[in-house]
Amino acid sequence: MNLEHAVAQFEAAFSKVIDGEPHACAPDGQRYTVIASGGIKPEGEPFPAEYATGAEAVAAWLEAAWAFARKAGPPAERTLCWRRRPELEKRNSRAPKPWVVYSRFAIMDKLPEAEAA
Repeated sequence: MNLEHAVAQFEAAFSKVIDGEPHACAPDGQRYTVIASGGIKPEGEPFPAEYATGAEAVAAWLEAAWAFARKAGPPAERTLCWRRRPELEKRNSRAPKPWVVYSRFAIMDKLPEAEAA
């Protein structure tokens, strides 16, 4: 599966998808979370995992994104707010496993009233 297809599949599960502003927090006030291939990536920490192929990195990102989304509740009742849309990156061409996917998003119950209008 390529990244475009994985992102489309993930977005399709949500009631609404928006692009957030370049701030630390989503419109509802929660901080954005970095989801990388392999799981949550805390700020300043290394990637949870790196992969031999781009396809493996994409599949691992999608699995991690779904795991994070399930904790927020049913996606069909939530808004996905992208701070940074997923990007496939080859970090080190000499490494045996150079591929990662990086994204930053929040899953909101709903937009604040002022934002929803």
